[in-house]
Amino acid sequence: MAASKFYQVILDTLQGRTEPLRSIPAERLDWSGAGALLDLYRKTSGSDRESLIRAIGQVIQNHPAPPAVIAQLVQIASGLDLAEVEPQVHKLQADPFASQEPLRDAISNYLAFRQLNTLSETGLPPNTVNGKPKARKTKSERTARTRSLTKRARDRG
Repeated sequence: MAASKFYQVILDTLQGRTEPLRSIPAERLDWSGAGALLDLYRKTSGSDRESLIRAIGQVIQNHPAPPAVIAQLVQIASGLDLAEVEPQVHKLQADPFASQEPLRDAISNYLAFRQLNTLSETGLPPNTVNGKPKARKTKSERTARTRSLTKRARDRG
């Protein structure tokens, strides 16, 4: 299936215009449409998967649907960690269309998660004190410190 065919399938799926989704009430479509698109993603592989991802980027960039539908697609791309659509999300962010809710939040979340993933891939810089690496506490030390502070706050109050 070519990217252009996936383009229309994405729009139809998220807007409930496919046969299996037509009987679903509009207030439930946000769950069912996204689920159907995730099923399609899971069923594709190889060049079909690449075409689907390209089509997701095209729909995000062209935004031919209401902001809520495009927001849902951006959230799906974020959940699937689709780095391939990041340039389209950046272009969309610069468009006045993107200032509408819930799209603005979806774009912010996508870009924040991409930034976090990039940091985790490259490694976080060490914490430093006066230019020297700071010793990191173990989880059990942090937990004990948190419990101690919580107990003190309770005792005072």
